[in-house]
Parts: sequence; C-alpha cells; structure tokens
Amino acid sequence: MNSKLVRVQKRIYVRAVLLGLNSMLVISACNSSGNRPVEVLPSNTSQPIATLTSLPTHASVPISPQASITPDASATTYGIGSMLVSEKDDAVLVFVPQGEFLMGSDDEIIPEIHQSPSYYDNQPQHTVLLDAFWIDKFEVTNGQYKRCVSEQVCDLPVILKSPTRSAYYNDSVFDDYPVIYVDWYKAKAYCEWAGRRLPTEAEWEKAARGTDGRIYPWKDTLPNDVLVNYNSLNRDTTPVGMYPGGQSPYGAEDMAGNVWEWVNDWYVDTYYQNSPRSNPMGPDAGEPNSGHARVLRGGSWYYREGSPRSIFRFGVLPAEVLIRSDLRGWLVPDYDDTGIYGKPPLGLGTVGFRCAMSAIP
Repeated sequence: MNSKLVRVQKRIYVRAVLLGLNSMLVISACNSSGNRPVEVLPSNTSQPIATLTSLPTHASVPISPQASITPDASATTYGIGSMLVSEKDDAVLVFVPQGEFLMGSDDEIIPEIHQSPSYYDNQPQHTVLLDAFWIDKFEVTNGQYKRCVSEQVCDLPVILKSPTRSAYYNDSVFDDYPVIYVDWYKAKAYCEWAGRRLPTEAEWEKAARGTDGRIYPWKDTLPNDVLVNYNSLNRDTTPVGMYPGGQSPYGAEDMAGNVWEWVNDWYVDTYYQNSPRSNPMGPDAGEPNSGHARVLRGGSWYYREGSPRSIFRFGVLPAEVLIRSDLRGWLVPDYDDTGIYGKPPLGLGTVGFRCAMSAIP
C-alpha cells in the first residue's frame, strides 16, 4: 500500500489505519527535537459525509487552540464510525459529523413540581447546527491523567481516594477508572496538554444523543445495570467502557452515569431561550447570572433515594432522570468542597471529564 505525508497543525502527524469499516487515526504529538513522518493509509468509512464547512460561531467564552485535522484532498471523508487514537495520551476519539440536532427537552412543565427556576433549564428544545468534531470515546482515566502530572503540567486531584476506596488514583488497579476530584481548571489544563479542549455543552449533548432527540445515549429504554453505572448500584466509579451497550449513536461510552463531566460553557439557566443556532459556545461571562458556574453533564453513579434535594435541583428527581442526555448540571469551576454533603454529593468524587477537538482547522 502506497504511503504519503499529511501536514497537520502544530506539527501534529496523523496515521490512518484501515480497521474494518471504521477508520482509525493516530495523532502523533512531536516535540521540538524533530518531526517524525508517518504513513497514511486510505480510510474506508461506511457513511461518507458532506464536505465540512466552517459555520459562524457565537464568540463568547474563547476556547483554547487545539490540534485539528487538516483533511488531505485525496483522503476519504470521515463518517460515523471513524476514530482517532492520540499518541499523547492514547485516548480514542469518535467522529461526530456536521449537521443539526435537537438540543434540550420538550417535556411538559408541571407546575406542582416546578420548585426552582433552574428545574426546566433545558427548555425549550431547539435545533442546533454544529461543525464536525471529535470527542473522547471514554472519560479521561487515572492512568491518562498521571501522564500529564508526570510532565508537571497538571496538578494532582485534590483527593487521591474515591468515595468508597481508600486507595484509588495512586493504585494502578484503578488506572482505567475515570479520574475524579478535579475541578474545571484541572480538566481544561489536561485537555490542552493533550492537544484538545473541553467540549462545548452543545457538542457534548449531540455526541450523547445524536440527531433523533433520544432521551439516553442508547435511545429511550429505561436505564438498567447492563447499560449504565447509576443509582448507586456499584456504590462507586467503574472502569471506562464497561457498558458498551449504553454507547451513543457515535460510539461514545459512559455519557450517562459513572461521573458527571465538565464542559467548557458557563452556566445560565435561561440560556436556551436565546442561544445561537449555530455552534453555540455558551453565554458570555459578563452576561447576567453568568461567570459563576460551569456546566456539568451526564449524571453519575451516585443516587440516594429520598435525598432532600437532587444533585443540582431543588426537589427529588428519580435516578433515571438524573442521567438523561438533556439534563444540565452546574458547579463553580474552582469548587474544592470534598465533604460528603458537598455539591454534588460526595464533593468532586462524582465529577470527571472528557476532551474534544474540532475536525476542521
């Protein structure tokens, strides 16, 4: 098979590997000591997509530069099932094509349970148009995070244990478990070190639910212990990728349950009422009620029946609601309360993250 070179931003080199009907790419982050040319093989994707075109972006909270793919003119276009593997942290990324999707909820507002202004902060449901992007297939793990710490770029998690384990982060047994006890700034620093960024809230939701308005990543079947780690069934985190039956239409896993995930956006409970249609990046930090908290998505493993309040709402929500793909959470970005009564429950012990990157320069 013939080889050829592809130039990628920031001296990033890409290696495309034919893998069944999926395409697998390897990003090689080269240091200043020299560049390594890599072989490029043609990609064979079952669902080619239209040429990617840059859409107007709502310029609010800037997203730090990240490694992006510069498509080769003769290369096959990417589609659902295409994947990347980063040589920086071995993260697998899945491809989300350009296009529209339904964001938010159209559930009926029930006045008798409308206990706070943020209870229906995921309304109205609205159509959003996004550029194509890549997102981590799994949540960032302890093992991956350790690489960033070892290069003295990332700070250690504020707590090295997990809610029920006396040893967690420093125990290699848990290297494939999601890193926890990291605030928004730590998550952002890691993604930038890895050549990526935190996903926007809109990117996260599309990656989780696709284009058909489904309630959960796996569609609308009620959650169970085969699909997701939720409802305190395991009483703690589980290894990433343990629930492949619960993956999203694009192949992203653990987007419901296990740990809440930081995204880039500031949180405003009324943002959906006037958010941009194309590539929304969240409210400006200077907007009313903004600049205080960042958005969390996906829910976690934790749920306590009869709790006096849900994780991010006043009033009690059923466990199956707390992991819906349209549910929004929030937390101050430098949150450091690790007490059992912190917010969310168990402090940052139920919070992690994954990274993303744009598919066009």
